[in-house]
Amino acid sequence: MKKTVALILSALIILTSAACSAQNSSTADTTAPATTAPSMEATGDSAEQQMLNEKLEEFGFEGTVYAAKGGKAYATYANGTLDNGKDITIDTPMPVGSVSKQFCAASILLLQEQGKLSVKDTLGKYFPECSYGEKVTLHHMLSMRSGIPEIIDKKEQLQYEAGMDKTEEENIAAFKNWVFAQELDFEPDTSFAYSNSNFMLLGLIVEQVSGKSYIDFLHDNIFTPLGMKHSGTIHELKDSPKWANGVTHKAENLSPGIEPGMAKGAGDIVSTGEDITIWLNALSSGKLISKESYKAMTTDYTDSTSHYGYGLYVEFSGGVGHFGEIGTYTAADYLNESKDITLFVATGSTSSGTLINIFNSLVTII
Repeated sequence: MKKTVALILSALIILTSAACSAQNSSTADTTAPATTAPSMEATGDSAEQQMLNEKLEEFGFEGTVYAAKGGKAYATYANGTLDNGKDITIDTPMPVGSVSKQFCAASILLLQEQGKLSVKDTLGKYFPECSYGEKVTLHHMLSMRSGIPEIIDKKEQLQYEAGMDKTEEENIAAFKNWVFAQELDFEPDTSFAYSNSNFMLLGLIVEQVSGKSYIDFLHDNIFTPLGMKHSGTIHELKDSPKWANGVTHKAENLSPGIEPGMAKGAGDIVSTGEDITIWLNALSSGKLISKESYKAMTTDYTDSTSHYGYGLYVEFSGGVGHFGEIGTYTAADYLNESKDITLFVATGSTSSGTLINIFNSLVTII
């Protein structure tokens, strides 16, 4: 498990803007005391709840935790204060970073079930201008076996073409110009390499095939049908009064300091523990996608160490799930079908390494 977690940690999404990068080099400028003393909200008096409370207080955790069995919450925790002085509650939406990838993967599979595309399709079918488009399939992209270079590693190359002052269309055009001009890091299906570029392109394919914006597709096909009332995307919900503007950082230095469009499909979702619980149970039960499609999402396509399916890590503490990081936010979701339990953790003030330690501790408790 330690080896798997180390690999997962190395693959966390870090879709930060230049402003967010500057923030990391000047902690003194970005750390601010909470407006009011943090408030802790926990429910239930089970042994699991008590152990969860003790472990989170030991870590000084600020954020939300939601553990459920059979879709019903049995241990929850919310602690911290928003920049507006209001307490974080269990219903406070937070960015989930790369946890978003499983939503994009499910969207592709929904379109496949509708007969509108196939994971065997080539990237070139949707983007003929891509020089390597006929080599790469949607399956390669979903499983991170495409060889398409990681945009995060080369983001400085886009600094004059993409930016916060540009429209989504302008930023997406800059991204496509960059990614389609690159050479593949390796021949498709010969290796595994985590790359956010894969899911950004998959999000664009969802739009192209469905004829809807990615946000609208998620609402129409996932959020609304499942009753996920507190979920959206970072640019859609950034002005919400419930937005978690961080616990120990100034709002102006936080995500969504992400250029419009530059997290689409890869790390753009904001959600809550209750909604993620609904999502995971619907995903695995056949309520949203077929059992065959869910099996495709949870098949290990990589090797003995990476254990990646379609937008989900498999062999993940006995279940499936994903870690995510975007700006100062970190999150994790987890489903263990044999135990019928789910877990969601989200915070605006905990490093990715600490989040993994918290997650590992909580999995042993629940």
